[in-house]
Amino acid sequence: MASRHLDRFILTLGFLLIVASFLVLSTGKRDDQNFKTIIAELKFLQNSVQTKMAGSVAWFTGEEEEKINSYGMGLTSTASAAHYLYMDKTQIISLDNSLIEFLPDEEVRLGQGSATVLNPTENLKLSDQNGRIIPVEKGVMYTATEKGIESRPIKFEKIWAPNGPAYQVSFTNDILTEKFLLAPPMLTIKMKGTTCVAEILPIGGDVGDVTYQAISDGRPLSINGLNVSTPSSDAIIKISALSNGVRSAWREIQVPSHCIKEGPEPILEDLEFFAISSQQIFIESSEESYPFLVSFLVDGGGKFAVIGPKIDRESDISSSFNREYKLGPGLYEFSLKKGNALYTRKIEVKVKPPFHLKNSIFIED
Repeated sequence: MASRHLDRFILTLGFLLIVASFLVLSTGKRDDQNFKTIIAELKFLQNSVQTKMAGSVAWFTGEEEEKINSYGMGLTSTASAAHYLYMDKTQIISLDNSLIEFLPDEEVRLGQGSATVLNPTENLKLSDQNGRIIPVEKGVMYTATEKGIESRPIKFEKIWAPNGPAYQVSFTNDILTEKFLLAPPMLTIKMKGTTCVAEILPIGGDVGDVTYQAISDGRPLSINGLNVSTPSSDAIIKISALSNGVRSAWREIQVPSHCIKEGPEPILEDLEFFAISSQQIFIESSEESYPFLVSFLVDGGGKFAVIGPKIDRESDISSSFNREYKLGPGLYEFSLKKGNALYTRKIEVKVKPPFHLKNSIFIED
């Protein structure tokens, strides 16, 4: 009888140890992410990528925004790729069947496979599994071999696609191509004071080569930085992303009820800029330019144009316009066409004539 109780005790104890180990490993992955030793992050991944935190024996399925501490590792499987951000500044792409270890003091160890660094720093070093170190250069693919790390020059390109997987990497004919799905951004609408403010949340992979467009009821909405003008009526805002001729799908966001104001939309109109039909401005020399601010508000939209020396532009205005122009010598015409109405203002920039004294008599005291 005592033997049977002892067996049950041992089985129970073993089960509890297994559960405790699982919980430690599972929470260890997340808890390690709060350590001060975090130095890398898995930003984008293609297919199967695994990560392992230093001090752990377990590998976990990689996820976007996954953080990795010092001496942590990233492993890509067949037909996979990973894009890491190291030390909050260095972008590293590893191809399939590659093992990377992130060491402190700007050192990355390539245990197997191939990797390239998009923006290496002056102090960044790459080491092989035997500890041999080489400096890192831009536009080079590094491959781990039995003899050490081999390198070859490559070209890099980044493209956007309107559909397909969120992230893809291909390496063909010494060209490394990173392809991102151009998805519409998220839009958050929050109340600030008595008005609502809509803010764009940029899409993943956006490094400045993406622009955004927002419309409501078929009319474009003004975008200032990442802030979008919000209708105060019951409406739907549509927003999309554009890059190099590629447009994403449209994302629709309903204007929240607390942003809707009773009564008609207030008229947005201030065309005081065109109250002056013409004027002259003098500058000191022909090499100078005069900073001239063009600013007005218009309700219902219009077409704005400016014509002058070395400038001939035309654009659609949805609500507001505020821009500074550098005007050199010459005649400039600013115009706004709104329906059948045409507003104009002409600016003539002249160089001050030289100062001459003619037939003058000086009397000395």
